[in-house]
Amino acid sequence: MQRDTYIDHLNARLSEISHAITRAKNAMEKATKDSQVEALRQLVVLEQQKADLAQRVVEAQEMHAEQWSKAHAGVQEALDGLHNTFESWLKRYT
Repeated sequence: MQRDTYIDHLNARLSEISHAITRAKNAMEKATKDSQVEALRQLVVLEQQKADLAQRVVEAQEMHAEQWSKAHAGVQEALDGLHNTFESWLKRYT
């Protein structure tokens, strides 16, 4: 996969997670107050992880092409992990 394709793929994954977070916040309004507090606490952590990954994508873009594949794999694994964690969060709180 070409470098630009990697970048597009990672940015698309970040965008999917951002949209899911927005939908989850809207759906959470129906939850009990106690559930909302815990859900929001966990959501803040997930949002920070997403922001950290977005920064890693920016930093990876600045790497040389021979290092890009390794950087992509690390970021992709982290994105997949965040996506799975977020899916579990959605099932628990929405």
